[in-house]
Amino acid sequence: MAEKKASKTTLLEELKADKTETPLDFLFRTGVTNEIRDAMTLIIENRPEDPISFLAEYFDNHASTTTAIMRAHQKLLLVHHSQPSFQNNLVLAYNILRQRKNNNGLKGLTGKTYNDLVAMLCRDLNVTEADPLQKKIMCLSHEVVRFPVFRLGVLSTFVYQDFLKQAESLHSELDLTERGKADRHLCEVILNELKQAVSKTTGDPISVIHAGSMLSSQRLNNVMAEALMKNGASNETMTVDEFVVSAAEILLEQIPDFR
Repeated sequence: MAEKKASKTTLLEELKADKTETPLDFLFRTGVTNEIRDAMTLIIENRPEDPISFLAEYFDNHASTTTAIMRAHQKLLLVHHSQPSFQNNLVLAYNILRQRKNNNGLKGLTGKTYNDLVAMLCRDLNVTEADPLQKKIMCLSHEVVRFPVFRLGVLSTFVYQDFLKQAESLHSELDLTERGKADRHLCEVILNELKQAVSKTTGDPISVIHAGSMLSSQRLNNVMAEALMKNGASNETMTVDEFVVSAAEILLEQIPDFR
């Protein structure tokens, strides 16, 4: 009896919470507004003889695309991107996306579908972290994305996220007071070491994931000791966010601009 009462109370609380959300807020939160806007734009651009049938086919294709993106996303997360089997998963994910029909009735991976997948892969990043990468690797909505571009874009996304984690780890080793700040001079020295490590990579994203780990604890300690002996500690500090942003810029220089 108590469980039923609790369930009823929870349901009433949810219904009450829903009333605080306006219809407009609901449409924006669920992405419906953007989808309808895109559909209206296509109708205006194409001016089909039967707009209703056009809309029905558009949303049917959209539902198919969403399902395909989710399936491709699942394939890409099966194993870490440094594993040999990931290359097979890349091919499988690409084939899932390119075999579905687009709005023009033709098969092939469009930039819009690819961009949606990239956005899904970047959903754990905040806007400040994701935007610089997406501006580099996103494609034009209506262009056909070939496998080499798909491979480079997906790998760059995974490598970028790994690299940011490595940068956070490096800063934590420099943060001797554990207050989220580290000596600015030491940070700049380590960032320079990181830049040199990245510049020695082959250009393939897979080789970049080892760049941060190239700075072993022993190497890191030696660099820190040399810097302190040469210049001593500075009065300025660098936050972990500043350090990660600087590290991200170093990596982004190695990623080609797809546009």
